[in-house]
Amino acid sequence: MDYQGQSLTLTYENGQEVTVESVAIVRMGANFTGVRTGEGFYTRFCDPDASIDVEPPATTEVPPQFPTSTRTDTSASDVSSTNTLPPLSPTMSNYPWPAVRDNGSNITSGYFLNGTGYDDVVVLALSEFSPPDMDPMAYLVDFQATIANLLAKSREQNKTKLIIDVSENGDGLVAAAYELFAQLFPNTTAFSANNIRETLSIVQISKVSSADAVEIKNFDANTFDEINPDEPARFKALSSLHENSMVEQLIPGHIFSPITGLNLTTSDALLGPVILENDTFTAYQYHPWNQTEDVFNITGAGNRANVPPSPFTVENIILLTDGACSSTCATLARLLYSVNGTNNAKIKIKTAVVGGRPDPALGTVNNTSTGPMQAVGGVAGAQIFYFSNFHEAVKAVLVLSPELNSTTNLTENEDLLLLAEGYAMKRPLAGIGGGEAAGSINGKNDFVSLDNLETAIQFLSWNEDVIGGVNETNYCHFYYTKEMVFGPTKVWERAADAFWGEDGGDKLYLPLFD
Repeated sequence: MDYQGQSLTLTYENGQEVTVESVAIVRMGANFTGVRTGEGFYTRFCDPDASIDVEPPATTEVPPQFPTSTRTDTSASDVSSTNTLPPLSPTMSNYPWPAVRDNGSNITSGYFLNGTGYDDVVVLALSEFSPPDMDPMAYLVDFQATIANLLAKSREQNKTKLIIDVSENGDGLVAAAYELFAQLFPNTTAFSANNIRETLSIVQISKVSSADAVEIKNFDANTFDEINPDEPARFKALSSLHENSMVEQLIPGHIFSPITGLNLTTSDALLGPVILENDTFTAYQYHPWNQTEDVFNITGAGNRANVPPSPFTVENIILLTDGACSSTCATLARLLYSVNGTNNAKIKIKTAVVGGRPDPALGTVNNTSTGPMQAVGGVAGAQIFYFSNFHEAVKAVLVLSPELNSTTNLTENEDLLLLAEGYAMKRPLAGIGGGEAAGSINGKNDFVSLDNLETAIQFLSWNEDVIGGVNETNYCHFYYTKEMVFGPTKVWERAADAFWGEDGGDKLYLPLFD
C-alpha cells in the first residue's frame, strides 16, 4: 500500500467513516543506518540481488509460527522424540492455581472460580493453538488429554458453567479448534467448507502433484532410497511435496465435498472451478475429522469414538475475547456459534468482549462511553500458506514436470518460473525474525454454512451474520479496570457477572466502573 499521509479515512458501505493514524512498526533486527529514501529502503530490505549487511536480532530470536495445517502424518516416533522442555512452574505468572494444565506447551489451562456466585464456573484459558517449541502432534495429543481432564473434573464437581478465554489468541493448529469443539459437543457434526483462489500456478501445482499423489502421501525416505537409488532429484521433490501443508490441500484422496459428502478423487473434481464475483476458486472442500488415524484421532473417531457427554450446555458457555481472535481462534468461534440451544434454535453461546476505547458518540452509562466491539477482529481464513510453501512446491513441480521449465510459452509458465526464483525468499528482510518471515497469505476461505457459500467468513459481519445478531441476552462488552491488569480472575468474574450474576442479563454494554 502506498503511503496515504499521516492518517487514512475509511468509508464503510453504511456511510460510517473512521480515520486511523498511519504508523510504522520496525521489525526487530532491521538496520536502518544510512536509509534515507524509498530507494534506499528498497535496496536495504527488498532487493534480493543487493549485497548488504542486515543485522540479526541482538538477543531474542522470534521462532517461526506453525501453519494452521491439519496434517496428521507425523509418526509416533516423531512424538516421542520431542525436545525435553524445562520443568513447568506450578502456575503461570499472575494466574491463579489451575485445576488442570497442559504438559509442556504452557498455553492451555483450566480453573475453578471460587466465591459466592462463582462456585459452578469453570474457565478454560487458551492463549494460543501453536506452541513454538513443541512438536505439533505431541501438542495435539497433550491438548486433547488436557481438555478431557478438565471436563472429567468438572463432571466430578458438578460444574455447569464454562468461560472459554481466548484473549490474545490468534494463529495455531486448526485441528485443536475442532478437537475442543468435538469434546464440548460430541454429538454435533462440525461443519467445514473451504476453497482456494484458483490461479494458473495453483492449477499446475495441483495437476502435477496429483499425478504422483499416492507417492507423495505415502512417501518414506527409507524405502525410496532402496527403490530409486538413481533419482536424487525426484527424491527431493517428492519429499518436499510430502511435507508441504499447502500441497496437501491440492491433491485428491483425503478431501471431500461438503455439498455432496463425496470424496474428491481427481484433480479436476478438486479444482472445480467455482465462480464467485467474477473470480475463480477451487471446489468447496473439507477434511473429514471422523477418519481414524494412527497417531492422533479427533474426539469422535478411532479410540476416541465414545466419550462422555460434556457437562456444559450451549446456554451455559461464554466465549471471552479481547477482539484479537483470528485464524484458528476464529474457526473455533465459528464452530461454537453454529450450535443451537437444546430446545430453542435461537439460543446460542454467549459472548463477552473486553477492552477497546470508549466512543463518546455512542452514549454513556454511569458517565462512561459504551458501545459494541467486534468479538473476532482478526483475519478469519482457514489456513496460512507461507511464501516458502509456494516456492518449495513450484521447485518440486518443475522437477517432476521438466517441460514446465520452458520459456517458450511464458503465458502458461511465467507464474511458475517467477515463484521458482523465490524473489520474496531472497529479500534481506526475510532473514530477520525466523524462517517464515518472508511472508504469508491466508490461503483458504472459510464459510459459515451450506446456506451461504457465496461469501467467505472474512467478509461477513460477525455480530450479525455469524453470531446472528447481538442482544442483551447473548452479548456484552466491558472495559478493563485497574485490578484486571494484575491478573485474569477479575476479568473472568466480570464476564460471569454479565450473564449469570444478579445484575447480569439486563445490560447490553457494561460500564467501565461499578
